[in-house]
Amino acid sequence: MAYKAVFFDAGSTLFEVKLPREERFALLAERLGFGLDKEEAVAVHRRLFAASFSDGFPYANTLEKERQTWLGFYRPLLAEVGVSDTRDILAQKLVDECNYTRWLAIYPEVHHVLGQLRGRFLLGVISNAPPSLPEGLEYLELATYFDTIVVSALVGVQKPAAAIFQIALDRLGVAAAESFFVDDIEENVTAATVLGMTAALIDRDDKHPQATCLRLRSLEEVLHHVSGRADADY
Repeated sequence: MAYKAVFFDAGSTLFEVKLPREERFALLAERLGFGLDKEEAVAVHRRLFAASFSDGFPYANTLEKERQTWLGFYRPLLAEVGVSDTRDILAQKLVDECNYTRWLAIYPEVHHVLGQLRGRFLLGVISNAPPSLPEGLEYLELATYFDTIVVSALVGVQKPAAAIFQIALDRLGVAAAESFFVDDIEENVTAATVLGMTAALIDRDDKHPQATCLRLRSLEEVLHHVSGRADADY
């Protein structure tokens, strides 16, 4: 059966986050003159994060709720380090500038691969991510390649649950057997395969040599695997 659609995970598949959040905070704390060295800033961020989200991080289902979650974290953090912020100016700044969407680095082959696939296949993203993911894809100039972007926080279900894959398939009107999927987590690859999709693990650094699924060292290999399987009538 010919492929009609190619789906990708987002983080660690299309892009990477350049620094963890606590290190982003440390850089901003230095720039904004909080009087903390890097080790102090990282330590206080980690400690308060662990205390604030001891029951797990509460992924919001809207951009506004996501923003309010981080405001609720940075307000007490600023108080903890002795920084006055009665008008929320600094808290707002930290929410904006620590947001992972400002710290993304696209993998070098991504634009070429998506450009080659676009027009031959329907393209989609299936990602366990907060509501701000589409903003990150816009920032990287990737959003226009995709016909659908399925974000776990917005649809209320995460990989490896079959339901999130089915949402993506239904949005594009394709069957699982007509679809190719790439992810950096083997459990998600297995789940897609069980559903009937052809799925591959992106393993750029050869960290998973024992994986039993199809492994790719670069997204360029996707072009080889889908070559000749495009629907001639599409």
